[in-house]
Amino acid sequence: MACLRKPLLEIAEHYPEYGYRRTTSELQDWGYPINHKVVQRLHRSWYLAFMKKLKTPKPNPIHKLLQEVRSSMNLVSRLKEIDDLEVLYTDFAEVIYQKGGAKAQLMPIVDRLSRALLGS
Repeated sequence: MACLRKPLLEIAEHYPEYGYRRTTSELQDWGYPINHKVVQRLHRSWYLAFMKKLKTPKPNPIHKLLQEVRSSMNLVSRLKEIDDLEVLYTDFAEVIYQKGGAKAQLMPIVDRLSRALLGS
């Protein structure tokens, strides 16, 4: 199987849109008598499917609007001086424990200036 690595990588680089079926056909044209199931397994194990290029999505009107008002959305950037407890950061995390039998939600609140943890 290791002897197929170089030709498979070559095909994936030249034809990133090829799946295992067309790659199998290409390998057979190159003189490698191989089954499609083997090529499919190698594609998965060597992550060759991730070499496919993703298409950029069409412009979304909401995304365009957010890009236009981006600078006015950041309220912290407008502040000249930041005092204690004036700007707080938070995040949300869910922790699953006891083999999935229990979970806890964490929401830390951190002061931007002192980096003090105010609550969770």
